[in-house]
Amino acid sequence: MRRLYFLFCFLLFWQFAMGQAQPPSWACRDLAGLAGEQFDSLRVLYLYEKELEDWPKEMRQAKGLRRLWLRKMSYMDLPVILEQLQYQPQLEQLFLSENELAFLPASIANLQALRILYLDQNELDQLPEALGQLQDLEELHLGDNQLEQLPAWLEDLPNLKKLYVQGNPLSLETDESRAAWEELFKEKKIHCQWNKQ
Repeated sequence: MRRLYFLFCFLLFWQFAMGQAQPPSWACRDLAGLAGEQFDSLRVLYLYEKELEDWPKEMRQAKGLRRLWLRKMSYMDLPVILEQLQYQPQLEQLFLSENELAFLPASIANLQALRILYLDQNELDQLPEALGQLQDLEELHLGDNQLEQLPAWLEDLPNLKKLYVQGNPLSLETDESRAAWEELFKEKKIHCQWNKQ
């Protein structure tokens, strides 16, 4: 019975994500036409290739927002939007894949409740040290960027369990430094994916 429940939830989520089902009242795929009181109950926001001129001020009301997908939004000024996310300190999951991001503002450190962060498939060649302040971060996806070495602040993340760095040049990582990282990851029980599978 429990398996059926989880299967139902997964299928509902999949249909919602693929645009084949209407999302429940606490989730949304588009901000157009969203009334003020609906922002209050918003828990999940999935925006994919949406044309938004600006981040709505009403999003400040979304104090219950837990999961935010901003995918393929490269025509928007995402660093400016990320600055606005300071009004969502309760955010737990942030997905910023495929956005051609070359810069990440230090204000992302304001998202202290963040547990899962997807920054894969962008143009990032460095990351702000402020990311090391995300003490609750458990999962960090950095794959397919332009990183030449792993940031030192990774060892400052006490709850990190999964790290994905495949598809980066990592040209400044020597055999010795990589061995040191692997030893650290083993000690802290962090799963690190270096190469594409």
